[in-house]
Amino acid sequence: MPVIETYFPTHVYVEERIDNFVDVQKEMKECVKNVEFSFHEKWGTHYLTDLNFQSDLLHKMPVFSKELSKHIEQYCNTMKFYEKTRIEVVSSWFSKFLKGNHGHIHNHKGSDISGVYYHQTSGDDGNIFFTTPNPFTEVGECWSSDRHNHEPKEGKLLIFPGWLRHGITTNLTNNIRISFSFNLKVHEWANE
Repeated sequence: MPVIETYFPTHVYVEERIDNFVDVQKEMKECVKNVEFSFHEKWGTHYLTDLNFQSDLLHKMPVFSKELSKHIEQYCNTMKFYEKTRIEVVSSWFSKFLKGNHGHIHNHKGSDISGVYYHQTSGDDGNIFFTTPNPFTEVGECWSSDRHNHEPKEGKLLIFPGWLRHGITTNLTNNIRISFSFNLKVHEWANE
């Protein structure tokens, strides 16, 4: 009997609401109070705490770091990267979307894993969408849509390959949406 095998799937980890939601929200709220957002003039899209993606705000939030570690471990175990992995934080930052702001289609070059956590959202202030990594789906109409949307929700965590192209739809509301993003490198743990 024939079998259909799946090759080159794209794994996106979705946690609708993290376990430690209340404590993480409190910690992030304090962190957001102490950061400055700047508008990325070159892109003209939204506000960021780091226009060059060189900073690491994750280390300022130990409660979230601990929670995120659990999810990253689950993702890495599912992906079977190495028998033992070590994670390096490349960068982490907050993004703010006001009315009319959006996120252009991009990937996170130089990172193995990327992700986003939704800190403040009404749920209708801009979806993240992922575009297909397969450029050949456009040759036929029977293949499904070339993009997949996720609605933002406070406490929701998404983890995905850094190479996966994505964007954020325009915030058409008067609500301010704040999310926290991160880039990670995965290394094989060297037994010493």
